[in-house]
Amino acid sequence: MLKRLGRGLHYWILCINPFSRFIEASPRSFKATFHAYKRDVVGRYIFKHGEHGPEITRLLLGGSIPSGGVYIDVGANIGYFTVLLSKLAGNGGIVRAFEPEPGNYALLKRNIDDNGCGNVKLFNCALGEKEDVLPLGLYKASNRGRHSLLKNFGRGTVSVPVKRLDALVDGDAPIAFMKVDVEGFELPVLRGAERLLPQVQNLVIEFSPGLMAEARLDVAELVALLERHFSRCYKFNPLSGEPEAVDFPCLLRQRDQVDLFLRK
Repeated sequence: MLKRLGRGLHYWILCINPFSRFIEASPRSFKATFHAYKRDVVGRYIFKHGEHGPEITRLLLGGSIPSGGVYIDVGANIGYFTVLLSKLAGNGGIVRAFEPEPGNYALLKRNIDDNGCGNVKLFNCALGEKEDVLPLGLYKASNRGRHSLLKNFGRGTVSVPVKRLDALVDGDAPIAFMKVDVEGFELPVLRGAERLLPQVQNLVIEFSPGLMAEARLDVAELVALLERHFSRCYKFNPLSGEPEAVDFPCLLRQRDQVDLFLRK
């Protein structure tokens, strides 16, 4: 407890430093150092708690995802999971990471370079069902992972290129793992990856029925698409963090945003 309080105090001392917008933070469970915006939730959580997305971190480090393969990170943010996937990929694997927002992408590139992730290829674009240029709605500075192609949060937008995943990744080789975290835009992303999805062995996707409903995207279509390509679906238990099996039809009754884990 005292150690955590000490780290919290240290964090706030760094926050009042007027000469830097960034902090350095290191996770407990794997060797890496991340540069992050000092007031953003991702860097703050890594700095104070030594991890980000503990359920997915545990999944990737727990041995159920094979090493040495091909990995895809859609919505890479500053690169926490990209770096972790790079370590899982090792010398024989490759990671492709996608991040459209310019500030996040700059930190993503810096973190990939500083952590020596030579097996990572970065793409400064969003993904969707067709090539386009769209306005990315910018969320407040305390959570730069909430930027969304679905919503204007009243804090401005930035125009970003949109590509199809099928046009950027070879669909003939197995994909060991793919993560998709794009704040409600998951359905257009997967529509643009229909050729690739049969090769994806394990998928973690943020399921956002509320955001989809606001944007008039069909939640039932997304659930049907997932069921068509995967035989098993899990939700992470909010207390234990462990994945628990869930039937696909139950997802249609889901109201809150939740991470799903799907397997062939």
